[in-house]
Amino acid sequence: MSQAQRRAMRGEILGVERRRFWHDDEKLEIVMSVGVGGASVTQVAQRHEIRRQQIYAWRHDLKKKGLWSPDAGVLFYPLDVPVAAAALVAQPLSLPCGSI
Repeated sequence: MSQAQRRAMRGEILGVERRRFWHDDEKLEIVMSVGVGGASVTQVAQRHEIRRQQIYAWRHDLKKKGLWSPDAGVLFYPLDVPVAAAALVAQPLSLPCGSI
């Protein structure tokens, strides 16, 4: 039996293993690019030649480290509420007894 046949029988993987090291800032950039311009997780993963699950795992890890928040891209706009409307909202609703 040849050496190649023995490797195949043992289930060895032939070829170059491809492992890449990603720094947190690179991970964060990739995670935050989801949704930009309508890009889905699948599209971002394909663009960076990684699996979708990797992006989800990075989200989880970055959130645990305090480096990413799902609310990071949320914008709050000021809302002006007229005083009269605010007074109506602030008053409790009174119902006649026995109406419930």
